[in-house]
Amino acid sequence: MKRLFGFIFILLLISMVFMSCEDVNNGSPDISITGKSEASGDDGSLSNGDLIDFGNVYSPIDEDLSFTIGNAGDSDLTVSSIVLSGSDVYSLPTNPAPVNIPVGEEQVFIIRFTSDITGARTGTVTINSDDPDESSFQLSLTGYATS
Repeated sequence: MKRLFGFIFILLLISMVFMSCEDVNNGSPDISITGKSEASGDDGSLSNGDLIDFGNVYSPIDEDLSFTIGNAGDSDLTVSSIVLSGSDVYSLPTNPAPVNIPVGEEQVFIIRFTSDITGARTGTVTINSDDPDESSFQLSLTGYATS
């Protein structure tokens, strides 16, 4: 009888732990980024660390690529900043951050490649948000300026 009560007690504890874990996930924002990656070659869902290839960009023409930040979670997502680092050929013509993205909504941003000097250029874009498991979402950038 004592073993049965002990077993039931352990089952109750385990179920309480699982229920509390589910509660932690409820009410969290969840960032999703879509755009063109080197791997897919077409617009689709991007993963943290993906490579974005601008290809050959002929000077003095700018090459713009659009990306969409979505909120697939169940509470508002706050994007605190979008930061470019590495080469100065990359820019954000319209940086929407900081921005609050409601559940199920999206925000578009553009990365522009502009260069007067021939050669390969690399960089990184970092999207900082309050997503609990991807608070710093990074994409690697590459492109080749040609004349």
